[in-house]
Amino acid sequence: MTDEPQWRARRDGSADPPRAPGPIDLTRYALERPNQNPAQTFLKLPLALTEADLRAGEVDVAICGIPFEMVMSAGGMSYGPRAIRGSEYLPVPPLEKPNLAVGVDPFQVLRVVDYGDAGVTPFDIEASHAAIQDFVGEIVRAGVVPIALGGDHSITRPIVCALAEHHGAGKIGLIHFDAHADTAPDSYGSLIGQGSPMRRLIEDGVVAGRNVVQVGLRGYWPGDDVLS
Repeated sequence: MTDEPQWRARRDGSADPPRAPGPIDLTRYALERPNQNPAQTFLKLPLALTEADLRAGEVDVAICGIPFEMVMSAGGMSYGPRAIRGSEYLPVPPLEKPNLAVGVDPFQVLRVVDYGDAGVTPFDIEASHAAIQDFVGEIVRAGVVPIALGGDHSITRPIVCALAEHHGAGKIGLIHFDAHADTAPDSYGSLIGQGSPMRRLIEDGVVAGRNVVQVGLRGYWPGDDVLS
């Protein structure tokens, strides 16, 4: 019995060695053939596939997709990451992207990659949330800042849990921009839902209530019983 090769051989019998860890440039043909649309990543950034890629590439920030929405949503939020990535129409990578307000080009001072999407399933909320937490955890363990593209409000909990798992429960702060507080006791009897992630994070001790700031609350909900 012979050892199986670690990579697949070509038709002519030759083979490439295993890929060395590090980000992959998917826009290698863009400058030569601008009409050829390369594989889509956020702003055509390089792609990282594993935690080892993040470490080897000394990455600072990783864009990650969380294409998940609960069945009751039916609002197309699971298509958010794909839509955001697809909105970049320029045929070449972002050579310069300065912010006019602060005068800083983030891509000149930070190493940023696209880390793909979490492996979620619309048929199992708990399994999806566990996958999201593991996915974001890979990024955080590598010393990289995750920027997540969602996705419905329920994904907040596994994302924050991944951060707290690394930095320590109760040691992180949360700034929540939303029309609703998302502090409902349950969603039709379920403790996991779009309307309750902030409450679950506090009650489970993941985030201390004093470290949560909510901005933009308006409308008819929540009522006095929640606000008080």
